[in-house]
Amino acid sequence: MIRSTSAWRRVRRALPLLVLLAVVAACGQRDSQPGQGSSGASLQRTQPKRLITAITAEPAALHRALIGGAVTEAKEIAFNIVNIGMTVVDETGTRQPALAQQVPTLENGLWILLPDGRMELLWKIRPGVAWHDGTPLTADDLLFTLKVVQDPETPEFRAPAAELIESAAVVDASTLSTIWKRPFIRADYAFYGHSEGFAQLIPRHLLEATYVENKDAFRQLPYWTTEYVGLGPYTLKEWSIGSHLQLEAYDHYVLGRPKIDNLEIRFILDANAVAANILSGTVQGTIGTGLSLEQTLEVRDQWRDGTVPIAFENWLVIYPQFVNPNPLVVTDLQFRRALLMAIDRQAMVDTIQHGLVPIADSYVRPDEREFAATERSVVRYDYDPARAAQMIEELGYTKGPDSMFHDAAGQRLSIEIRATSSPSIHTKTMFPVADYWQRLGVTVDPVVIPVQRTNDREFRATRPGFEVVRQPNGPTQVDKLHSSQAPMPENRFQGGASSRYSNPAFDGLIEQYLATMPWEPRMQVLGEIVHHISDQLPAMGLYYDLRTTLVSSRLENVNAPIYPTWNIHSWDLKS
Repeated sequence: MIRSTSAWRRVRRALPLLVLLAVVAACGQRDSQPGQGSSGASLQRTQPKRLITAITAEPAALHRALIGGAVTEAKEIAFNIVNIGMTVVDETGTRQPALAQQVPTLENGLWILLPDGRMELLWKIRPGVAWHDGTPLTADDLLFTLKVVQDPETPEFRAPAAELIESAAVVDASTLSTIWKRPFIRADYAFYGHSEGFAQLIPRHLLEATYVENKDAFRQLPYWTTEYVGLGPYTLKEWSIGSHLQLEAYDHYVLGRPKIDNLEIRFILDANAVAANILSGTVQGTIGTGLSLEQTLEVRDQWRDGTVPIAFENWLVIYPQFVNPNPLVVTDLQFRRALLMAIDRQAMVDTIQHGLVPIADSYVRPDEREFAATERSVVRYDYDPARAAQMIEELGYTKGPDSMFHDAAGQRLSIEIRATSSPSIHTKTMFPVADYWQRLGVTVDPVVIPVQRTNDREFRATRPGFEVVRQPNGPTQVDKLHSSQAPMPENRFQGGASSRYSNPAFDGLIEQYLATMPWEPRMQVLGEIVHHISDQLPAMGLYYDLRTTLVSSRLENVNAPIYPTWNIHSWDLKS
């Protein structure tokens, strides 16, 4: 079955986040036709440039709140391809204006600290920005978007950071003023569709009537899928369910018409099939590989027509349980330090990640700007199983004839560690960790979380011991460590503070960091946060994960390993 948008609305549903794509195609010459350049001169036009890419899942929608979380690559479509934010992040990690005239800063007067401790942020829309149906983007669209993300009756769209906005008002057709309850360093992430943002822009002229009349119907509108209208460089031409998306360059994209005319994004759920399609030339690249590292490296070694850029992304981390753990010793800092020292993390990196990443001693990745400013604050734990065993003995445990630790009552020191089966790197990490701890003398029960309980938040949050998770980390994720984000019964077990760790001093550091505008003082506070995490171990970092992309040697201007599509309108194909 094929779904298509109407002629003026060609924008469709969703393409997964992540890596790039690689190459293309374009194929020969068709009958030459007169084309018109900016000078109006008659030119010979070749067949449209076409790029075929693949992703390993089919997204559920084109909005970040509805797209689904199984494969992050799908979000790249919603963030930077069929839609775009007021700002984007370039290949250096620097925020750049997209739909906005400027990124708000203290220096340009669009970010104002008020005498009463609040702040104001002004958003100015570039001249000429229009939705794919030709309707101009106005400040009323920004105001409507904020209304939806702050509405308790539309929880799918809500974001904690939006709650810091006290009020918003239209200044003129292209300017929105937002008043914030307190300073917040990531306020300029508003109207940025990516995961660190919290308000992917939506069109008032298409959605407001249904939103006001029936919010259940609002969630089910075909707008989110087959009739999606965005602001990005590409519009939807066709969605063949279970097969592919056809996207076309948006002629009136405010940053310039894309150089590649057509994108075909194929849904290939089997990673082996993705690899085969790449190597055969059927598919020229991927948006995020969806392949295991081993598969990716195998493709790299055989693929003569492209490259596989590698970047750090996320970390593999062990989260202890701090609420009603079993045994209680899980909350003992010396015990956690001993467990971390008993793991040969470098051997795990060499085996699981082929030596391509460093050990995750710091919450901040080595490729982030903030790493150099906070590195001296990191507490490191070298592999030392003898010292780890001594530390456990100091807690009152002794080894029995079975070479395992026992308590004073003769009971074995036994802990549970969990991991989900997907992504596979979870179990690849959990079982070696369990083996290191067994060798230390701690009885370990490794548990693979059943697929049907993967999204059971209460089950995940109330584990008795530890869980291995691949999770975003770094400066943009600091607020998720605050105790207010702990998954508890009162918030229906939603929140990013997976260990449910609570420490008022640590919370205070996070609050101070989020409100500190100047770089140097902010880095001082971030250094204290990094020190606290590595010293007190509410999260036990193992190693960083990789993001890989498959990029055709014919594809030009793809230069951002983390958010590869931020400049997709500039991508081009060599002839």
